Amino acid sequence: MVGLDPRTVQRWRKSASDSDMRIGPKTKPANSLSEAERSEVLQIANSTEFRDLSPKQIVPRLADMGQYVASESSMERILDRMAKELTAVQSVARARGSLKKNSLRGLAKFGRGTSRFCEAQ
Repeated sequence: MVGLDPRTVQRWRKSASDSDMRIGPKTKPANSLSEAERSEVLQIANSTEFRDLSPKQIVPRLADMGQYVASESSMERILDRMAKELTAVQSVARARGSLKKNSLRGLAKFGRGTSRFCEAQ
């Protein structure tokens, strides 16, 4: 086969639906960041001091100041999620014609697929 356990294939064939039967975790991880921690990450990343830096640069600088907010990967995920949400909002606003040209600076790309939204000054 393709590296699948034969029992898995039997279970899939037995099921009536064609969808993926995996359920995934039912509870939120205990070490996940709270909304307050996420907003702190966004506030720090969009501050004038760190606005032009990637999470790989922000985290070590915060560590030098004796402050730990989130890991590099967590910061990248939060910023990427926010960029996707803002892109969706911008596209809806453009479709409605309510977003003026140059009203937002837009999305800036940093590092490996990490996006950061920078507000207009």
